[in-house]
Amino acid sequence: MKRIDFAIKKEQFHFGMLMIFIGIIMPIHFNHENLEIYNLISKSLEKWDKEFIIVATFKIVFLNTIRAFPNYIAIFTIIDSITLKVNQKKLFFLKFLPIALVMPLIYFFIKIFFNIELTIGKSSILGLGWVYYYSRFNFKRTNIPKKSLGLLVFMMGIQWLDITSYFQILGTGELTSDLHKASEFMETTTILNILGLVFFILLTSFSILLLSIFKSQEKAMHIFEKELENRYMKEARYLVHDLKTPLFSIRTLVEVLKMQEENEKKIEYYSKIENSLDKTNLMISEILKTNLKTPVKISEIFDFIFSYLSTHNGISKIKYENYLSNDYIIQANRILLCRAIINLIINAYEVSKDKVEIVIKDYKKYFYIIIKDEGPGISDEDILRIYNDGFSTKNSTGLGLSFVNKVLEEHECKIFFKKGTDIGTKVYLKFLIGGKDGK
Repeated sequence: MKRIDFAIKKEQFHFGMLMIFIGIIMPIHFNHENLEIYNLISKSLEKWDKEFIIVATFKIVFLNTIRAFPNYIAIFTIIDSITLKVNQKKLFFLKFLPIALVMPLIYFFIKIFFNIELTIGKSSILGLGWVYYYSRFNFKRTNIPKKSLGLLVFMMGIQWLDITSYFQILGTGELTSDLHKASEFMETTTILNILGLVFFILLTSFSILLLSIFKSQEKAMHIFEKELENRYMKEARYLVHDLKTPLFSIRTLVEVLKMQEENEKKIEYYSKIENSLDKTNLMISEILKTNLKTPVKISEIFDFIFSYLSTHNGISKIKYENYLSNDYIIQANRILLCRAIINLIINAYEVSKDKVEIVIKDYKKYFYIIIKDEGPGISDEDILRIYNDGFSTKNSTGLGLSFVNKVLEEHECKIFFKKGTDIGTKVYLKFLIGGKDGK
């Protein structure tokens, strides 16, 4: 069975679509008439002056670079915004191929709307090849301006290669073709070839140098983050030890007091304290095991959740219904997953203060946890911003749902928010079933 995961970073994707629009309208605002390129070519022929041909060449390179740049930035950004996995394996080529078709599509729209003929020549082919190569590195820590600079430099380099008479079998634009005819007539082809190759080598080398710098920066940042993580884990181990020592002492004292106590009510309180200390001790132990996942039954997860919520003020307001056909098993970090679900339940209670319904049911290869409150509901605008760090509707730090989303992503769980018809909000957690009855 193939599992396909598809995700889009909306802001990046929208920026890419904006670049496509700019790429379509660019030939109207930047064309040979603005730069008087054909006037320069005509003057060179009239006065038999090679300087006009060289100036026209520089202007053509500038014009072609500026017009093509938004198209490549669009392709590059859209590729970067999309995550495509099949059975947890990234398939870069499958997402690159359809997006690469954006280029001929843009040229088609330019032809339809503005009657300007642009061809897919050697510069376009080399540009797409560079975008494919560049995108495979998946620079997570390099910002878009830096990536754009590397792409711009390479784009200018291949426009200079397009000026040469080499590889014309791959095709060339009408403007460049006319320049070639004029240079052949004036016997300046060799000059343009040398000029084109020199600038192509210089700019391409600089672009490769930038790529190398970006890779080095990515590697350095990765090493730094690893060192920071290791330092955090080392400090966390000391913290766990320092926290568990007084907990052990407190539990020992509670046991002694419990053995000496004859009052049944006080004995019950001591038992609750012991239970809370055990849960706290377990949660502290799990601090160092954030990546540890073990097989756990759904019933065990909710036993832990309701044990944790047993002392919460809203426990009497929670209605729990389990419609699962089997006690399914999932691979999970029990503490983290329970904390995430508890966070959602407490949020539901805090906005409702009345009744919270929790329903579990299965459908085909998934099971769903549905948490419903009777609060004022959530707006469409808030649903879009709900996972952002710092966002909150309760004047809090806004880290709760960000934490929940991160934990659920690690457990390959999808989360959806749905407004109620009149009041309230439903939260859907969608899990892939991992097994039945321990199998």
